[in-house]
Amino acid sequence: MSNIPYTTASSDFLKNIMPTVDERGELIDFTATDFATLRRALFEYIQAVYTNDYQNFAESDFGVMFSELVAYMGSIMSYKADMLAHESFIKTAKDRNNVKKLLELIGIRMRGPAGGAGSARATTTDALTGEYYTINPEDRVINVASPMDGGPVNYTLYTVVDGQLEAPATDGSITLLSGTSEGQAGLIWNNLALVEGALAEDSGTFTQIQTLKEVRLSEGPVIENSIQVIVEGTNASGVYNEVESLFSASSGDHKIFSVIYDEDYNATVVFGDGSNGAAPPTNANYYIYYRVGGGERGNAPNSYINTTVTEAGGSVSFVLENMTAITGGSDAESVGKAKEYGPLAFKSQDRLVSLEDYKTFVNRFVGPAGATGKATVSTRKSFASANMIDVYVLEKANNTQLTKTSVAYKTALLQAMNEKKMLTDELVVVDGLIRAIDLSMTIFVDKSYRRREIELLQKSSDAVKSYFNVDNRDFGERVYLDDINRNVFNSVQEVKISTIDNLDQNIQLNYNEIIQLNNLVINVTYV
Repeated sequence: MSNIPYTTASSDFLKNIMPTVDERGELIDFTATDFATLRRALFEYIQAVYTNDYQNFAESDFGVMFSELVAYMGSIMSYKADMLAHESFIKTAKDRNNVKKLLELIGIRMRGPAGGAGSARATTTDALTGEYYTINPEDRVINVASPMDGGPVNYTLYTVVDGQLEAPATDGSITLLSGTSEGQAGLIWNNLALVEGALAEDSGTFTQIQTLKEVRLSEGPVIENSIQVIVEGTNASGVYNEVESLFSASSGDHKIFSVIYDEDYNATVVFGDGSNGAAPPTNANYYIYYRVGGGERGNAPNSYINTTVTEAGGSVSFVLENMTAITGGSDAESVGKAKEYGPLAFKSQDRLVSLEDYKTFVNRFVGPAGATGKATVSTRKSFASANMIDVYVLEKANNTQLTKTSVAYKTALLQAMNEKKMLTDELVVVDGLIRAIDLSMTIFVDKSYRRREIELLQKSSDAVKSYFNVDNRDFGERVYLDDINRNVFNSVQEVKISTIDNLDQNIQLNYNEIIQLNNLVINVTYV
């Protein structure tokens, strides 16, 4: 370097200016969060600060490996920090347990699994000599194979009075009081219902000296709205009714209780303290009956159950069958639905004023047999009827299908709304309209996946059904064909493209209509 013409330079042309320790902080790229960006930022920092110490950026060098390990750890820590930040807010939280805990901070709980229900009939040809016949608790539970997956599923027999499931006796039995003669066929009892879930019982005596008494139920998961509580031996004896919150009690003599669920939907029954609901005194006996199970797998078609039950004395046998389809069974409330309606329920403050309040209340309402629904509301357009509120509602048959509401559901819903509505509001509960569609699709996949055809068809079917899931749809919501294809493309990585063959334009719905998938056919084309 000393023989360079026209110069007396004795070093190479690179002029090294080493940053001081205080200046090195300015070279840090604080925007780097992912692995590739962190790796590049580390290399640039080394090149700027340790110019004379390290120049070998070959992939096989130990220094490069060490830098990539640091970038790997940095990306993991960045992801964790982002996740913790997102999981701290309702709108961005994705983890089910985190959403559940955030809602509990404002007094809102996520709904547990619901059990299907259907009307039932008991028939006997035996000679009858008594006026009533008792069915013991163990004989009330019917075990059959699930029509969905073939696994065992339980149903519990109830008597029905005025459209409501009648509370059993303190020993868990039910009584058939009378029948209707039908020629030579014997006697028939039609006032019965079969509700999904195995019957469980917890009983005991309140021994706590605390004012606020609670009972942890021994079995789970507990089906939503299935808990029946009977207290005996005190001035607060009788049947207790479940409420969303004890703070909704208007006096200290209301016989009510609330339920607290854990992550696995095991339940704790909490009673009032004498100010917010009646407080059962110490030494009072309690009997708690509830059902365990729930979910979509408990739904069954008409006449699926046909079995024999025997009354307590053993002298009379009844043929028991479900006379209607058992519907309404659904999985626990989805994260999306909880995030949508939970904050709105808190906002309503346990009263119904705006249309948003009514819609939120109905969409979170649980019917007398545990059924849930889907609803929208509107006011009349005429000036003279501006306080008339139409509630369009459908019961949830399963995760992807809705059905018309039963009289018992409508009656219970109207009664519950009347207790919280504005005095001048007039409510009309009517059935919403179901608009069913058939869908024919073609998915295009690489021919190397031919052996996985059944798996790919199932995954594609699940993606389409997810789009039409009841919790993901709303009344009046337009159906975009591109969104259906996008759901398949994003969910099934092996699918290159998908097309809808029998529809060529988006589907527009009226405000009181909701879309429902009827038949789905998926074809496979290999490319």
